[in-house]
Amino acid sequence: MQKTTVETSEVLACLATATIYRERVSVPFQAHFPIRCELEDDAMSRYVTIGLLMFAVALGQMVAVAADNTSKDMAARIEVIPVQTLTITDEQFLKGDAYGRPTTIAGVLRIAQGSGRLPAVVLVPGSGGFNANVDLWDQQFGPLGISTFAMDPFAGRGIVRTVVDQSQLGRLNMILDLYRSLSVLASHPRVDPNRIAVVGFSRGAQATLYASLKRFHKLWNPGGIDPAAYIEFYSPCSVA
Repeated sequence: MQKTTVETSEVLACLATATIYRERVSVPFQAHFPIRCELEDDAMSRYVTIGLLMFAVALGQMVAVAADNTSKDMAARIEVIPVQTLTITDEQFLKGDAYGRPTTIAGVLRIAQGSGRLPAVVLVPGSGGFNANVDLWDQQFGPLGISTFAMDPFAGRGIVRTVVDQSQLGRLNMILDLYRSLSVLASHPRVDPNRIAVVGFSRGAQATLYASLKRFHKLWNPGGIDPAAYIEFYSPCSVA
């Protein structure tokens, strides 16, 4: 029988390219097992089978490690939570007039890895609503053990975005939505009511800033949940 002289590293390199040569080949591959061996053709298939098994085991270990690292960054649980609120005008809001239209909005709670009650950040969107940027913020907070709640004040009202027409929803109405969302979150068994922060963007930044005013808390926040932090990003220039 014809004999083929190979090195273990060469066989593995050939396996990686799905090609097995029946003659000695020169492959630029780091030899982790520089063992030379004489193989008969009828033994080559057994050697290749062993090599494939080694490759499969190594690949499986790599996938397992990657999956473990990924799981730490992923939410332990995702919930869509309804929030009962009102649709009112800015004038009604300022006067404390609660004779508005009952409305149900919702938010997406991504519970971080961990046990017990965890800190949470409420994300309040701008005029364009939420897009992929929610995932980016969740990727920042999740690995830190901080859950996120993406409040959507638009969809429940049949609104997609208010960029072109801001009159679709009173700007101060989102403050009421935020207070109602805080009350719901505070009662959630996985959220620590004493460690809730609010982060708002653009139009949502305005609502976030004004939501910190004690006057509005007295009018519209009977639950008394006062976030540990109010953080705004690129609020409108008219916001003082």
